[in-house]
Amino acid sequence: MKVLILSDFDGTITTKDTLVELLDIYAYPKWHAIAGLVARGKMGTRVALRKEFSLFYLPKNQYLSFLRKKIKIDPYFKSFVKFIRNKGARLVILSGGFSLNISQTLKKYKLGKMLFYANKLLFKNGKFEIVYTHPGNGCRQCGNCKKDRLLQFKKKGYYIVYIGDSVTDHCPVREADLVFAKWNLEIYCRKRKIPYILYKNFNDIKNYLSKNLLTK
Repeated sequence: MKVLILSDFDGTITTKDTLVELLDIYAYPKWHAIAGLVARGKMGTRVALRKEFSLFYLPKNQYLSFLRKKIKIDPYFKSFVKFIRNKGARLVILSGGFSLNISQTLKKYKLGKMLFYANKLLFKNGKFEIVYTHPGNGCRQCGNCKKDRLLQFKKKGYYIVYIGDSVTDHCPVREADLVFAKWNLEIYCRKRKIPYILYKNFNDIKNYLSKNLLTK
């Protein structure tokens, strides 16, 4: 069986959501009103992200400095990556955030090359420009449609394990074979009776997979 681990990035691999950290420092409290609309299902993250990032500007060098100093990953993620690679499974990151945040974090923690899909953040004429890489077919919610990405892999015959924590993970968990959820995603799965396993960190996930899926 071909096993593919699809993991969210912000708040899942990272200990805190990188976008929340950034917005709380530079766009507080105005961005909370926009986030509230997303939480109530009245605005998609595609529109919300552009509105939130229009509230402030940060030069690229300061943005990169913020990532280096502020962003931390789950203390068990590095050992989880090694475990997955040793078992011959694949690990791919799916993010509703930015590729720059992911690439800088992978570099900071020396995690090597890793396939990931995310939106792009450009710095132009004193403003942020957000480029949505895969908005999905007919859906106007997310800039990077995780469900579409998942289904593309599923067509290739993968058994899909999905790991997430928030709003942008709602759609893909409906299609995954095995779901690990916490925080907002755990509430979503419980209310909609989507089977899931509650986790606190990547050590919990590693222990479960080693006993129940990646046993050899």
